[in-house]
Amino acid sequence: MLPDEYYRELDALTELHASSIERLACSQVLDRAAFDAYRDGVTRFVTSSRAHLVVSKRALQLINSAVTYCQCNAEFTDDPKFVDGFGAFMARAFYCIVGDEDLGDRKPGVPRII
Repeated sequence: MLPDEYYRELDALTELHASSIERLACSQVLDRAAFDAYRDGVTRFVTSSRAHLVVSKRALQLINSAVTYCQCNAEFTDDPKFVDGFGAFMARAFYCIVGDEDLGDRKPGVPRII
């Protein structure tokens, strides 16, 4: 069973998702501060999730839906480059969680040795 702190982080991610991705999807309002807060929340979640053997499907769904929305709708927003970059970050975070890695584990231009 996961600790209560894990579920509090998950609830915070849900709120951050609603204030950034869902707000952009529903009312076409791109709030950079909300996206930055979501990025910080996901970064903390990726780091803390390494301490657990299981990850909630809800967390994966929140991150994956952000990736999907950003990839499909970036061109229709006020700042497509920002939204596309955010989607790329979220995709990287998703694969870090699934692969039990941290966001700082991979270095660009350095081959990955398994």
